[in-house]
Amino acid sequence: MHDAEKNINAFLGALTYKHYLGIIFGFFLTLAGVFLQLDHITKTQSNRKGSQTTPSISKIIGERGEVNIEGTIYRGSLTDNLTGFGEIIWLDLTSYRGEIKKGLPDGEGEINYPSGKTYRGKLQKGKIQGLGEMQWSDGRSYRGEFTDGIISGNGDFIDANGERFIGEFLDGKPHGSGTLFSPDSSIYMGEMQNGLKQGRGTLALSNGDLYEGSFVKNQMNGFGEHTSSDGETYKGNFKNGQKHGFGLSTFKNGSVYEGQFAENKPQGEGKLSLRDGAIYKGLFKDGKIEGSGVCESQGEKISCTDLLKRDFFKTQDRKN
Repeated sequence: MHDAEKNINAFLGALTYKHYLGIIFGFFLTLAGVFLQLDHITKTQSNRKGSQTTPSISKIIGERGEVNIEGTIYRGSLTDNLTGFGEIIWLDLTSYRGEIKKGLPDGEGEINYPSGKTYRGKLQKGKIQGLGEMQWSDGRSYRGEFTDGIISGNGDFIDANGERFIGEFLDGKPHGSGTLFSPDSSIYMGEMQNGLKQGRGTLALSNGDLYEGSFVKNQMNGFGEHTSSDGETYKGNFKNGQKHGFGLSTFKNGSVYEGQFAENKPQGEGKLSLRDGAIYKGLFKDGKIEGSGVCESQGEKISCTDLLKRDFFKTQDRKN
């Protein structure tokens, strides 16, 4: 025992100032390591508890069949970031079934609205985008292109009353070139603007009449050519759907009128050429000769009274 104390005293006496500093520093390092290890153990236990109390979204769906996130219900084969194939039901009861990416409809899918409207087709980042088909509860339907949920691009729209337009759309309305089929069996092929016939077009009416020319707000307006089902023709100006201004009209009986029109009838200065060669040049009113004029036949002047007896005006009265 005495020898052991002697050895310890000798060892302590041999230690220098630097040795003491090293021993103290080592002690503190050891103590810090103990605290770090305890902290690691505490965090590991906490993480284990957290994983046990807050399962992943995919696990919740797998166990319960669905997950509710702030009122929106998700179902299906979805990952933790809500990506995959499944179903979404929103607060307003609008539902979606199809491809989902990060919680939003993205890809091919189907939407059912509370109003009865349905959509099938492509979506991107939660918006209807690209090719698709939409049906309304009142019978309307559309097949074609969409942009940000709005009908835009090429498509085929059928209205509730049976009217159908195949062509270009913009902001939900026919806009551009296309073909319009009306319930009365008339067909229009040409330019459209904001849902109306506007620009150049051809209109085939259900009674057999044909018009080719300019349209303004659904009406024949400007220069055009009209051919009746009985063969009578008119080439000239139109206003609000009627012959108005200068034009050339050929009637069924072979008579030809060239001059001014108003409300579909010769009105003002004009020239009437009958089939037998007789000609009248002068004024017209409501489709009839008005006042004095010049009448001739075979190059010789004749009485305009005789010309009034011809059947031209009977034909004109029946026509209008």
